[in-house]
Amino acid sequence: MIKDWQEYNELETMYEEAKDSIVAGTGFSGIHFQLTHILRMHGRTAMGRESSVSEMKKLLDEFVISQLAEEE
Repeated sequence: MIKDWQEYNELETMYEEAKDSIVAGTGFSGIHFQLTHILRMHGRTAMGRESSVSEMKKLLDEFVISQLAEEE
């Protein structure tokens, strides 16, 4: 689980860069490998660029949902 909003913001920036890379049609970049590594640290796996972006989005969404639940 993401520990705080600072980490969330850093990961969201990486997510956006990786997503933009896919949309632009560029090849593998280091950002996708970084996402895969971070996902592994959070107990998730991703096979490929699209999968790493998709899994990171899920991780980011889960953090936001958990923060909203805490506020209630």
